[in-house]
Amino acid sequence: MTTRDHPHAVAQPPDEADVDRASAEPEPIEPDAAVRALMSTPVAWIEPDLSLIELATWLEAEAVGAVAVMRGSRLEGVVSERDIVRALSRGGDPNEVWVGDVMAEEPVYVDPDESIITVAERMLAEGVRHLPVVSEGQVVGVISVRDALRVLADAWRRARASKGT
Repeated sequence: MTTRDHPHAVAQPPDEADVDRASAEPEPIEPDAAVRALMSTPVAWIEPDLSLIELATWLEAEAVGAVAVMRGSRLEGVVSERDIVRALSRGGDPNEVWVGDVMAEEPVYVDPDESIITVAERMLAEGVRHLPVVSEGQVVGVISVRDALRVLADAWRRARASKGT
């Protein structure tokens, strides 16, 4: 099942800058670069009235670990694989528990101009692995801890190589 197949899941189309960036040879991204250079787009989102079984099926099909929960254009929360596990471990029926019941409400989010290193530090402090990127009240991207770690590890390798070690 993809976002095109599910009535409650929507992916926004990429803008021209995203298409141009995807087709160009990638340059190394520095840890102090703005998140906009790294965030994933288009943004997939779901509505809060999906059951956990529908959510799990959707996450598996899309190969993602978390997704923004939207009602219209408003960010209502974020839901992740961990939220599913937590609900099931407490005896929840995956057909009877809804995304809106388990999502992280009032989610932490970041601005597209914040640095990758700052966002990585916030993820550590908040104990989250995915953050929506919000600009002017709209979700414009998502950044994962894996994205940030890739940049940090690449910068570390380049620094070591420049020292000859």
